[in-house]
Formats: sequence, structure tokens, C-alpha cells
Amino acid sequence: MTKFKKLIASLLCVFVVSGLMPTNVRAIEYGSDGITSYSEGVVLVNLDTHTIAYEKNSDDTFLPASITKIMTFIIASELATDVEATVTAPISVFNELVKYNASNAGFVVDEEIRILDLLYGLILPSGCDAAAILATTLTDNDPDEFIDLMNAKAVELGAVDTHFDDVHGLDNEHSYTTASDMAIITQYALENELFTKVATTQYYELPTTNLQAPRTLYHTNQVLYSGSSYYNSKVSGIKTGTTGDYEKNLITIAESDGTNYLLVLLAAPPLDSAGNAIEGTYSDTNKIYDWAFNNLFVHPLVSAAKEMKTVDIAYAKDSDTIKAVTKNELDVLLPSHVDVEKIESKITTNKDLEAPIEKGATIGKLEYIYDDEVIASTPLVAKATMEKSYFKFIWNYLKYILMGILILTVVGALTLVGLRIYNKNRRYSRISRPIKRKRSRY
Repeated sequence: MTKFKKLIASLLCVFVVSGLMPTNVRAIEYGSDGITSYSEGVVLVNLDTHTIAYEKNSDDTFLPASITKIMTFIIASELATDVEATVTAPISVFNELVKYNASNAGFVVDEEIRILDLLYGLILPSGCDAAAILATTLTDNDPDEFIDLMNAKAVELGAVDTHFDDVHGLDNEHSYTTASDMAIITQYALENELFTKVATTQYYELPTTNLQAPRTLYHTNQVLYSGSSYYNSKVSGIKTGTTGDYEKNLITIAESDGTNYLLVLLAAPPLDSAGNAIEGTYSDTNKIYDWAFNNLFVHPLVSAAKEMKTVDIAYAKDSDTIKAVTKNELDVLLPSHVDVEKIESKITTNKDLEAPIEKGATIGKLEYIYDDEVIASTPLVAKATMEKSYFKFIWNYLKYILMGILILTVVGALTLVGLRIYNKNRRYSRISRPIKRKRSRY
């Protein structure tokens, strides 16, 4: 299986889990050959069409660093029954983290903190303390159970080349991921409205706690700040990460004129080839988004629930036909040079449809074709439920039985007539045959 096909298969898995069903098939080259990046692993996903617009080393494994915390957020939000609930920061968390020079949100031992505030502390300043507090308090002091849930969720989503060995992403040879897997995981996280809100917040005011006064948390992504040389108003959130060797990871989303992208960047080096310090992920972010917004566009093909064809159906109560409608709204990502007038459609419906058929049952397929390649497709489904008419069903078989009887009767009658004619002809032939007389010898 090629890298691209593997990524598509993985994305299909997450869309099924999240209730989304991708309907686009990439058959068009987007002209990304000229893109260069510092980041070693890259995936760019168009979120409107669920299409991979660009990828580089998408299945190579790298250290996840703090982008691990996206999965930590997923599990924490699924375990927490009430994010307004308060937990107490245990001393065990800080005894463990003191070994590392880890990024923290500034929480302290015995501080009573809302789960919501811990989630902000997890993502914005990339707080390892917030990650450990969540994992410990939401699993009755068993962070290993929390890690097991993280890995189980990765497998469930189809992120099969990812493994987490901790909840915060500190360097560990047993922790690894790929750009394609992080695209899958982040896409799933974005289905959670709270994650989207938290991860795209630039700064957040922590309220007063039993041990600390109010304070402000700031997002670590410098592309968000207008005073930064890397500022891009189209970009939002989501998560930064830095390894022990100062390689950078960055995951962001961006929007322009209603078009939305997700970009995963992994393992950008701290120095360029000349040995100069660089912020490779920020440079790559602006370069790749600029290319996408300037060279690609989303073209609407068909709306959801649109009637496409009337199909014959047998044994239905009220009608002998059924309407086939589109299951999904369908858009396609195209390079700017494509002439949309040359896109053709093809409808295929199931043969020999019989009632009963439930509303929404698949009864065909709609495909869009460009340059002899399928570029998008969606199922065609029944517009309404068609109940079975048992009278029609039984009458259909009775017709065949009666027809059979009629045919046998006709064949029998013809056979009798034929036999009578045959026998009559034989008798006539005997009567009319001349009698030969023997000559006398005398």
C-alpha cells in the first residue's frame, strides 16, 4: 500500500468514527512539486472536502513532543463528566516533573483547579503539569491507565503508527507518531467543540484559586501574534511541540474566504544548512498555506438530498418507482487551472430493486469524472421508505404459475390436435392405398 493510500484509508477510519463520511478521491495532481519545507514530515488536509492537498514523508515516524497533548485533551475531555468540576493537584505530579526541564502552566501542589482551566493550561502554554494532573485525577491516581486509553484511542481512529508512553510528550524512545496519524487525531479532536475553542484561543485568564491570584495563559504559537514576523491572520492555534534536540512540531488550522485547512508539521530542525537559527515550522506554515490558498479552490458539485434519478422498484405498495437522492453534499478540491465545465457526472443504480427499502438505504452511486478519472463520488439513497405489497409479491408469482399452466394447456391441446391429425392421416393412407393382385398361372 502506498503512503498516500494508507493515509486515505486512515482518514476514512476517523471519518466513520466521527460520523463524517469522506466522498472525495484524489485523482488530480495539485502542482505541489515546487514546495520545499524545513519540516521532515508534512500533511496538508483540506477540511471542507477531506482531501490531502500535500504530503511529505507522511508515514515516517518522529518524536511527538508536546503535540502529544492533543490526545491527552481528547481522553481527558471524554473522561470528565463536568469540566466545571474542581480537582486538587497532587504532590506526586510535581515530584515526577521536577526531573525534567518541562514547560508548565504554573499550577502548584494542593491547588484546587477546575478541569476546564487545566485543559487551557494543557494546550496554551503546553503545561506538562496540567497534563499530569488531569491524567492522575481523572483515573483515580493511575496515569498508566490514562496512557492506555490514549493508545487505544489512536488504534480506534486508525493512527496505527503512533504510540504514546506518557501524557505530556517529554522525549521518550517509546513515543512516536507520523504526520498522517496526527492529522487523523487532530481531525477527530476538532469534532469536539471545546477542543476547537481552547486550541484556537490566543490567551486565557485563569481565575483565582485557593492558592493563586488570577493570571493569564498565552498560546505558544507565534504565528498568532500580530507583533511576530511570522504573523498570519488566516491561522488559528492549535499546538506546538519541541523535542530535546530542539526540533519543532506544529499543528495549525487556517481559513480564507470560507476554505479551511489543517496543517501538520513534524521535525523541523533548529538550524538551516548554513548553521543559522531558524523557526522552520513558522516559515513552512506561511509558505504552505500561501501556496494552498493561491493555487487551489473548492468547487461545489452537488447538494445533499438532491433528486438525481427515478428508479424502478418491484413489489412496492404505493408506487413502481423510487427517487434516488444524494446522501452527502459534495465539494471537490481543484487546482486553479482546472476547467470545471469539463467535469462530467455518472449515475449508477442498483439493478432489480425490490421492496421493502428503508429511507436512506443505498440504491446507487453518483460519480464525478475529470480527464477520465473519478475525482469525487457519493452514494445515492432512497428518498422515502417503500413498504412491500404482499399482494403484488404473491400476484407476481401467481402470474408465472398461471402462465405456466396456460402454456402447458396450450401445448397439451396442440399435442392432442396433432395426434388426432396424425392418426387420421394414417387411416386415410391405408384406405386409399391400391391393392396388389397376384397373377394366376392358368
